[in-house]
Amino acid sequence: MPAINSKTNKKNNRQNTIMPLRLTLLICLFIVSNTSPAQESVKNELIKTLKQVDPRIDTKTAESLGISAIKEIFSKPDLLNDLFSKNIELLEKKSSTPYKFIRDLNIKPKTFQADSFSVSLGFEYKYENSWTKNKKTGKSLFLQNYDLSFNGDVAFKKKQNPNSFLESSLSYEGAFMWGGQPMKIDDATSDKIQEIEDSILERRERKEPYLDLYQQVNSLITVTDQFYLGVKGKFAFESNQDFTKRQFAPGILIGFGAKGWNKNEALRYLNIFDYPFALIRLLTGTDATFNVYGATFPSFLFGLDYVIPNKDTVRKKLIGNKDPFTRLRLEVGFKTRVARIGKEVIHFISNFRWYQELNPNNAIKINKLDMSTFFVASLESYTGLFISYTAGKLPFDRKNDQVYALGFRYDLGNSKDK
Repeated sequence: MPAINSKTNKKNNRQNTIMPLRLTLLICLFIVSNTSPAQESVKNELIKTLKQVDPRIDTKTAESLGISAIKEIFSKPDLLNDLFSKNIELLEKKSSTPYKFIRDLNIKPKTFQADSFSVSLGFEYKYENSWTKNKKTGKSLFLQNYDLSFNGDVAFKKKQNPNSFLESSLSYEGAFMWGGQPMKIDDATSDKIQEIEDSILERRERKEPYLDLYQQVNSLITVTDQFYLGVKGKFAFESNQDFTKRQFAPGILIGFGAKGWNKNEALRYLNIFDYPFALIRLLTGTDATFNVYGATFPSFLFGLDYVIPNKDTVRKKLIGNKDPFTRLRLEVGFKTRVARIGKEVIHFISNFRWYQELNPNNAIKINKLDMSTFFVASLESYTGLFISYTAGKLPFDRKNDQVYALGFRYDLGNSKDK
């Protein structure tokens, strides 16, 4: 009996320790965890919490537990995953107002391995919010968007960040969108669609599979191809992770996109990027036939930036000043479905960026700082696991890197709307 009581007491003490430890970890990890002194600070907080929870723990034991916890925390992003998700759930339950405010924030805790660095732990963040006003003009739709965006990569050890480029921007866009309208259908087809929709409701009530019925509906409806053309005025603030390099980059961008909805038109077959994935979907049984998705046609963004360096010691050292300069930029984005395995859906997502300074100083050209290209490709599951590959460099990088990353994605609220 005494042995059983001893084990029970140890178990209760361990459970009583978990909650204050988690709270301490969450605060410390996301505020001060990107330097070695910060890790020491986290360890000291852990030791302090352990001794407060159980005064019987001596200093040596507390230090040993603290060191072990630090090693565990800073080497496994899945622990961050657990801490972050549980606290977001609490945030959602306590108050809907702050939750709605951050629902557009997407977080990717991850480990990344660059060819010139050891494995490092960090996260990628992206916040995007838009206010849109639509106006119908004949057969087209005129969109007015006010966009707020923040994105970048942060490493807990900043010297090991191969993608140290943060961008925050505010923009206004006026765009025309035309097409994407369903063609007229006859009465017989309309009745058939109604029958299928009734069957969908019945299957859902019986909790039976019904997704195949949506495919039948889609086969009966023809939608015209859709096109998009927009002009965007953008004001951006760019920096590296510790803000030792920073610059303002107002600019004008032109965007173009298309959706090949019509199965009888050639546009969808021009989406050559989707051909390899159409084959994978066929081989994995995701699609019954070789089906090229016209809706995943890449989007393009091309423009001109007027860059105003605010702090850039490298540039000042090379050319003796921080004068503004003009820069061309191009971005291409692509996303498509790779496979459906049970309830799990896997997507391929890629982005290519190109920056070119116009009429650069010879010192800038010699040091290869006038141009940068950056490519990232990732496989992401619906539940959040992802693996990515990155090649090239961003504007503040001095050399090209190849980076492999593995981690988890958090869409704070958005995934529940899909």
